[in-house]
Amino acid sequence: PIEMVTYIRKDWPELIPILNKAIKSIHQKEMTRNTNKWFGQWPQYQSARVNLTLEEQAWLENNHTVRVSVGDIPPWSINSPVPQGISVEYLKVIGEQFGINFKFIPDYHQRGVPFKDIAAEHHSFDLYPTVQNSPERKDILSMSDNYLESPRVIFTREKTVDVFNIEDLRGRKVSVERGHMMQNQLKTEVDGIQLIIKENTQKALIALSTGEVDAYVGNLIVTSYMLQRLGINNIKISSPTSFGPERRAMVTRQEWSPLISIINKGLLHITEAQKMSIRNKYLTIKYDHGITFREVLKWGSFLIVFVFGVIILFVIWNRTLKQQVTQRTNELSESESRFRSIFEQAAVGICHLSTDGQFLRLNKKFCDIVGYSEEELINKHFQDITHKDDLQTDSELYHKLLDGDCDSSTLEKRYVHKDSSTVWVNLTVKLIRNKENTPKWFVSVIEDISNRKLVEQKVFDYQQRLKAQATQLTLVEEQERRKIATDLHDNVGQSLALSRLQLTVVSKAIDNPAAKEQLDELSQTLLQAVQDTRQLIFELSSPTIQELGLGPAISEWIEHHLANLDLDVEVVDKIQMNCLNIDQNMMLFRSVRELLTNILKHAIADKISVLLGQDNNNIIITVSDNGVGFNPEQAKQSVKKEGGLGLFSIKERLSEFGGDMLINSRIHFGTTIILTTPCKELEKV
Repeated sequence: PIEMVTYIRKDWPELIPILNKAIKSIHQKEMTRNTNKWFGQWPQYQSARVNLTLEEQAWLENNHTVRVSVGDIPPWSINSPVPQGISVEYLKVIGEQFGINFKFIPDYHQRGVPFKDIAAEHHSFDLYPTVQNSPERKDILSMSDNYLESPRVIFTREKTVDVFNIEDLRGRKVSVERGHMMQNQLKTEVDGIQLIIKENTQKALIALSTGEVDAYVGNLIVTSYMLQRLGINNIKISSPTSFGPERRAMVTRQEWSPLISIINKGLLHITEAQKMSIRNKYLTIKYDHGITFREVLKWGSFLIVFVFGVIILFVIWNRTLKQQVTQRTNELSESESRFRSIFEQAAVGICHLSTDGQFLRLNKKFCDIVGYSEEELINKHFQDITHKDDLQTDSELYHKLLDGDCDSSTLEKRYVHKDSSTVWVNLTVKLIRNKENTPKWFVSVIEDISNRKLVEQKVFDYQQRLKAQATQLTLVEEQERRKIATDLHDNVGQSLALSRLQLTVVSKAIDNPAAKEQLDELSQTLLQAVQDTRQLIFELSSPTIQELGLGPAISEWIEHHLANLDLDVEVVDKIQMNCLNIDQNMMLFRSVRELLTNILKHAIADKISVLLGQDNNNIIITVSDNGVGFNPEQAKQSVKKEGGLGLFSIKERLSEFGGDMLINSRIHFGTTIILTTPCKELEKV
C-alpha cells in the first residue's frame, strides 16, 4: 500500500492537529465515495474462503448475538462517545466475513470485572477483545491468538535525565494501574520500587505529569495515544524495558470456544492492507520536511557559535564554582570554629559516644562533673562511670535508641565521681543516623543536678517529719477528745441526771401547784441539758466505738443524722472480730463520717451503702452512692478549705497507719470509695 501524508510549511505547525482531527472525523463511507470519485471504483478487499469445522458451523447456525465489552484502552478500544478502536474494527471485519452479530457495549467497570462476568454468569458481556495472555486466564476462559502488540517502555518527565533501564527505578515512585499484570511484574521482579496504585492509565499519567510519581511503565502505543488525548506534553520515553512486548488477545467463556477458533481464522485472513487502513484511522498522521543547503549552512554556523559559547560559559562557570567552593570552605571552617567554641565553653556537659558506648569526644564541663580528665574518659565505656543501680535503666535506653523505638530520650541518673562520690545528672541522649538510617553515634547533654537532689531530699525529710508530727498531733487530739468525753459522761452527765431525779422527788413531795409547775419546767431544762451533753459526748468521741465497735458506731451515727432524710441507707457489718486499736477505729469512724457528709452535700444521691469487711489482715470499708459522681484526679489534688478531713487528708491519715484509699467515680455514674487499713495488735488494757 502507498501511504500519503500532507506537508505543511514550518511556521504553520498549528494546522497539523486540525487536519488530523478533521481526517479522523470523516466517515468511512464518505472516504470511499471521495476515493471512487477521483480514482474510479476502488477495489474492495475480498475475503478468501475460510474452511470451518462442523462445530464452528453449528455455532454460527445458532445466530448468537455476541455482546462485546469495549473498555477504555485507546486506540485498541475506546468506549466514549461511541464504541470504537482497532479491536472493534477487526471484529467488524470478522463479523461481515462470517455473518456474526457483534454488539459493542461501552464498558466503564473497573479492570477485571468483565473477566469475572464472562467466566461466570455472563450477565453483561460475552467477549472481551483486549486481554493480556496469561496461564491463569486460559484455565477459566477460551482465549484467541495474540493479535495486538506494543513494546513496554519507561515514561518519565522531560527533566529526568538519569533513567536508562528498569534498574534505575529502584528507590523511586512508579505509578501503575490497579489489577494490571505490570503491577505484579514490577513487584516481583524489581526490588526497591515504591508502587503507587492508580485506578486507570489516565490517573497514572496525570500522577507522573504533576510530579506525584517519578515514572510510569506501560504500553508504548496506548500511552502515546493517551498523552495526545490528555494534552500532556511534559512526559517523554526514557528507555525500553526488559519485559518484552505487551500482547493482547480476545477471550470468551469456555463453552463458546468455537467462536474463538472462528476469530483466529478471521484474524489470519485480514489482509495487511486492511490492517494498515484500520491502524491509520486511529494513529496520528505525522509530517516531515526537506532540508536545504542554506539551512545546513545556517544550522552549522549556529552550532559552531553555540559550541564556542558553551566553552566560554564553561570557563566562567568553572571560575565561579571555584570561588563558591572557596567561600563555602571558609564558611565551613568558621562554622566548625563556632561549634568547637560552643562545645568547649558550654555550661553543661556534652559528649559523643560510639554506637558501642565508648566515649569519642567530650567537653571540659563533663570532665569537671565526673572528675576524670579527657584522656582518662576516652578509653572508658559509659557504663564504667554509671552507678550500679542505674545500669539496667541505661542499658534499656541504649537498646531502645539503637532499635529505633525513639530518636532521643531524657532521664535522671547517677554517675560515680572519680573520688567515689555519687553525682546526680539530668541526661539527654540523641542517636545520630546517616542517610541510610544506619546509627552513627550518640550525642549526650549532661546537667549536674546534685544540689537540686540534695535540696529535694531535705524537703522530703522535712515533709516526713511534718507528717509524723501531724499524725502524733491527731492521735493526741483524739485522746483528748476521748478524755473530755469521758469526763463529761462520768461527771457532768451524771450530776445533771442526779439533779433531775432529786427535782422529781421534791416535785412529788409538795402540794403547791405553782411551785410544782416551776419544778417541772426546771426538770425539763435539766433533761435538755442532759441530751445536749450526750450529743456533745457523741460528737467528741462516740462511746459506742469503745463499747460495741466500729460498725455499730457508724450505724448509730447514720440513724441519728440521716433517719429523717428521704434516703435509702444500707449498712452491712461483716467484721467478725475487730482487730483494730482505738486510734484506728476513731480514724476510720471519722473518715466514714466525712465521706457520708460529702455525699449529703454534693452527691445528690438517694441511695447509700456502707460495707464493712475483713480480708486476711486488713479491714476494708466500702462507701458507695448513686449520685452525680466527680473527677477523682481533681479531687486528689485538692484539700478542702471549708473544714473537714477532705479526700486528701483521709488518704494521708490512712497512709500513716499503713492503709490506702481507692476512688472509683465517673460523672453521672455515682461514686465508690474503698478504705483499707491493716490490723494492729490489740492494745493491752
